This record gives sequence, C-alpha cells and structure tokens, in this order.
Amino acid sequence: MLGAVVLTAVLGRVLLAVPAVGEFDLRLVAAAHRGLDGPAASWALGIDAAFGPLAAAVLAALAALVGALLRRSVWAGVRSGTLVAVPWGIVEGLKLLVRRPRPEIESLPNQLLLPPGSFSFPSGHTAFAAAFCVAILLSLPAGWVRRVGIVLAVLVTAMTAWSRVALGVHHPTDVLASMLLAPVLGLLLARLLDATGSSPHPDPPRTPTPAP
Repeated sequence: MLGAVVLTAVLGRVLLAVPAVGEFDLRLVAAAHRGLDGPAASWALGIDAAFGPLAAAVLAALAALVGALLRRSVWAGVRSGTLVAVPWGIVEGLKLLVRRPRPEIESLPNQLLLPPGSFSFPSGHTAFAAAFCVAILLSLPAGWVRRVGIVLAVLVTAMTAWSRVALGVHHPTDVLASMLLAPVLGLLLARLLDATGSSPHPDPPRTPTPAP
C-alpha cells in the first residue's frame, strides 16, 4: 500500500517537471469543457456537490451503515467506513505533498465554479467516488449483484472523473491517478483489515450432527 502511495507521489512530481504533459492536459481540459452545456453542466455540478467535502462525510457514514446492515456486523460497518476515509485522506495528503497547480479555470468560456483553493493532484472527488464504490462493492454478496455493482461503480467513477476535467478544476492526469490509486488502496486495505481484525462476514457456526 505504501508503494502505491509513493509511486503516485513520484508521478505527481514528474508531471510538474515535464511541461509538455501539462500542456497536453490543458488541451484535453479545453476539449472536455466545450461539451459542457445543458444537461451535461447540470450533471457535472451535481457531482461536484454530491462528492464535495460535506456531502462526502455523510456518504462515508452511509457506506459504514450499509456495510453494517448488509453483513449484520458492526465490524463490517467500521471496515466500510475505513475503506472510504483512508484512501480519501491519503489523496488529500498527496495534494499537499505534490502541490500541483490547478488549471486556470478563469480562462474557460463557461466558468461554472469558483477557483478551488486546494492543489490539483490527485483529484479528491474522483478518489472519494472510487473509494466509496469499492467499499459498497465489498459489502455486496458475490455473484450477479456484485457484477452489476462493478458496472455501476465504473460508471460513477468515470462520470466523476469526466466532470472534474470538464469543469476545469482538474487535469486529466489528476483524475486518472485517483481512478487507479483509490481502488488499489481500498482493496489492499480491505485485505489488511481482514487479516488483522475480525472477519466482517464470518461463516455461521456448524451444528454438530448427532451420532446415529
């Protein structure tokens, strides 16, 4: 898990050191922004609000509640909440470490948001969306329900990533880093929690069969 975090931090510093990547990123931001009108703008602004800091805290608590109810275990709820909070927190820490400037949102023809005050790399909204989806998926039973959940999770994460670029608040490489890092952190953290704590979904005890 530490290796994934260090690799992402190194990638962020490399992006700062290679101006050509930043210039290509900005061309992609402009291209994505050109399609931001009507319903697309409403979707992007809705995602911005839904995965913003205040709403995200509520959703993290909801993920914990869903995990506890689906698995009928308080530990499962703690596990789900942790799978959301830890990757999200790590990404916010990486922002302060890498310190990549945001795109110049003021230069866009249709500025829908005020310039964010935080740094750009990686994307916090995208990381939260991916971490939230991983936490919910790991609470679902294996089988068709989880397979459907995976499709929805990919769509939610991809839509969030698109919205951040189209709104001009993130570079494409910011959201790509979060789309890769957050699920990796979530899966590795789940394995660590399952290995060191109580099982979130223990097998029911077997009733001994009486001898004939």
